[in-house]
Amino acid sequence: MKVVRIVASVLLVLLGACSLAAGSVLWWTDGKVFDTNQVSLTTKEVLRDPEVQALLSQEITEKVMTYVGDETLRAQITNLVAQIVADERALTLMDEGVREAHTLLVNGSSPTVQLNLRALATEVRAQMVTAAPQLDASLPAADTWFEFQLLERSDLPKSYEWIERFHTSAVALLVLGACLVALALVLGPGRWALMLVAGLGVAGFGLLIVVALRTALRSAEDRVTDPVARAASKDIFQVFFRELNRQSITLIVVGGIVALLGVSIGLIRPEYMREKDPWAVEPRKRRR
Repeated sequence: MKVVRIVASVLLVLLGACSLAAGSVLWWTDGKVFDTNQVSLTTKEVLRDPEVQALLSQEITEKVMTYVGDETLRAQITNLVAQIVADERALTLMDEGVREAHTLLVNGSSPTVQLNLRALATEVRAQMVTAAPQLDASLPAADTWFEFQLLERSDLPKSYEWIERFHTSAVALLVLGACLVALALVLGPGRWALMLVAGLGVAGFGLLIVVALRTALRSAEDRVTDPVARAASKDIFQVFFRELNRQSITLIVVGGIVALLGVSIGLIRPEYMREKDPWAVEPRKRRR
């Protein structure tokens, strides 16, 4: 019976640690990846980056020049586009396009995720024609200027489908993990050792899950091929990766604290380990 209790308590602790680690990562995913408002805050920060604005200006200028064709106007068009991209109005229009694309990514209703900046194209055309009326005849309607296909849903890695399906269960996983660990501590012998296993389990499982999620995000980033979309997504993914690193460190620290607490209890109360710890193997008595 003692062996059964030990084995059962260890299994409960490991399952609980895995559930706690998975729940905490899914909680982070829900807030950082699947929440459109949070993503919008991130993109607003990225769109104000001078390097990103320079890349967007370059890509938009090249797009306009394909219609104008007159290289003598390149300098004028480049300056106009740079001013437009840095304007708060343009940043707001770009943010609206990103929010729409993210909604398509999250709700799963569209097989193709597109970044549609039609409103920004309309704004660019209007300001350019105002500044240089001779461009009116060269520039077409702005309906399809800045429509970029980010990815096909079928191109997403399998791990993304798993996250998308279960990210709303973060709370349930956290509660389940806490209950399993508590049950193991109540039923199982050697609580200090169980705390050690729980702490190491949270740190280990947490690190594995974070690495898996980071790999999935990296795979999704690699599938973005359009220059504008890739330039915009690069810094966004860097923000996510930075937050993932913090999540990983948090899980390791929390797990380490729990493990050290378990060891401390065993060291501070050696009589608890010696007398009450059923994990210890008693030496065999010598036969006379």
